[in-house]
Amino acid sequence: MTNLPLNPPNSSVPAVPVPIVIVLGVVAFLGFSCFAYFLVNGNENAKKLGKLMRSHRFAKRGDVEEQNFLGLAYYYGGVVPEDKAEAARWLGKAADRGEAFAQHTLGDIYYKEGNFVEAVKWFRLAAEQEYPDAQCSLGSCYLNGEGIPEDKAEAVRLFHMAAEQGLATAQFMLAICYSAGEDVPPNTTEAIRWLRMAAEQDFAPAQHTLGIRYLFGDVIPEDKAEAVRWFRKAAEQGYEESIDILREIEGGNR
Repeated sequence: MTNLPLNPPNSSVPAVPVPIVIVLGVVAFLGFSCFAYFLVNGNENAKKLGKLMRSHRFAKRGDVEEQNFLGLAYYYGGVVPEDKAEAARWLGKAADRGEAFAQHTLGDIYYKEGNFVEAVKWFRLAAEQEYPDAQCSLGSCYLNGEGIPEDKAEAVRLFHMAAEQGLATAQFMLAICYSAGEDVPPNTTEAIRWLRMAAEQDFAPAQHTLGIRYLFGDVIPEDKAEAVRWFRKAAEQGYEESIDILREIEGGNR
């Protein structure tokens, strides 16, 4: 039986002989472009080939977890070539079966493409299942009037629902709403409470904002050491604004 090397000729990794019938089977199963991607990237990705084929097999049978896996794999690339259309196809299969994670992820894909109406449709379906990420995403659409008429009261309601489930992003958004009085009476106590909850979950924007509050004594007592502590937490996550302000503080400019 004829064998083909799985690695390109100039690869430093020893080639793995593969029977031609298996190669043809993989090409038929995954498509040539996907197989070629594995061929070019050598043995490291070849180890993932079995998992990918298994996922395809079970996803085609209706396994929503494997459909989610394939959708994310194609969306981000790495394991397979990045393919947004293929990502949406697999996530759509899981979303059509009512899987909230897939519905939200599919909505996020449409949102990033600028198709806000379609994004709102999928966010709503997932939010109706009390999926916190979708509640927060739908709230943001209501807040900004993206794909749906602006309704800040509904945005706050959705942020509340997600925040109460512990979603840091929603807690941060709720803090902003209470601080700015976005369709809720301005309430600095509630704003700081939700801001601190998000910061304690290592949500960098909340950590930075809390640091700013301490630095300038805005609503809470001024405390430069506490401000620096929160800036450092955000900076450790690569949050640029905190990195910059720490440089200023350490340089004696604040």
